[in-house]
Amino acid sequence: MNMPTVQWLPRFGNDFQICLQQMDIASNRALLVLLDEAAYRNASFLDQRALAHNPPGQWFSLDEVWSAAGGQQNSLTPHYIFHIGHCGSTLISRLLDQLGAFGLREPLPFRSLAEAEASLGEAWSLLSPEAFDQQLRALNALWSRRPPSGAVPIVKATSQCSGLSTNLLTLSPGARALTLGLKLERYLATVLAGQYAPFEFRAAAPLRLQRLSRLGVGNLPMAADMGTPEFAALAWLTETFAARQLAHSSGTRVMHVDFDDFLQAPSEQLSMIAKHFGLAPSAAEIDQAVNGPTMSRYSKAPEHGYSTNVRDQLVSQSSIQNAEGIRAGSTWVQQLMSQNNLLSDTLEGAL
Repeated sequence: MNMPTVQWLPRFGNDFQICLQQMDIASNRALLVLLDEAAYRNASFLDQRALAHNPPGQWFSLDEVWSAAGGQQNSLTPHYIFHIGHCGSTLISRLLDQLGAFGLREPLPFRSLAEAEASLGEAWSLLSPEAFDQQLRALNALWSRRPPSGAVPIVKATSQCSGLSTNLLTLSPGARALTLGLKLERYLATVLAGQYAPFEFRAAAPLRLQRLSRLGVGNLPMAADMGTPEFAALAWLTETFAARQLAHSSGTRVMHVDFDDFLQAPSEQLSMIAKHFGLAPSAAEIDQAVNGPTMSRYSKAPEHGYSTNVRDQLVSQSSIQNAEGIRAGSTWVQQLMSQNNLLSDTLEGAL
């Protein structure tokens, strides 16, 4: 996969192999790397971990990159997976890859624009609303590029990116989305079992609180007064709220799946998800996917085994070991909902 870097920008808009791996809005730079179809499919995340095999790469100015992307002539659109985190999104993305999809899992530029969106209109924002819209359109177009196999691009966002879901489906009338979640207590039991929970949720809390504030949610707590259970509950609240709003604005273009329901009937659920995205796998292909090695491996690191039974055992143990934190997080959500009509109306029945 050799290509002189001088050829990258002219080909960028139409060649899926030239991946916008990173965009730095502050320094106005972008990193392009060369990834073939196998590299995309093998990547659990299109972040620094996708660079482990040292693919060719080159930094350009963002201005050059957006100018090159603007020349793309493509009427196709990608589809999207939005989720609350720790609810099987990588697994389902990998299973869809076996049924005719081309999974783009958590591209970093998605997160960059999600962070930028939270500050739009503020004096410190480095992007004007017009520039933000232009860049979101450019990313949507870039993610629509198809590999030679013709597989359908399905972008799996990070859990912090759900705030862009309505924007993306509005600008792409042909796009469809899957939202993935869990019931609140089940989610808290899942995430509080993880050793990285205190760091992960604390780091994401400021952005989530900004997003809720911009949407008109009042009576928000101070981040400095929150602990790990509340930070985790905030993640559930913000992303479930975004999923409900997306479903309200986009109707049947959005399909919601509870991951526990998926695990109870994976063949039936995967078949419905594939159909939602316009894929047409046979019953034999569905059966092969759900009974193959993908279902018994840890999707974020396939070298490790991780079955449904193992997950159930870990969550059950966490329900006991973290009972106090689960109660605290659940109470926090219920109190916040009782103080805000927008939350209580949007999240009715979600608990």
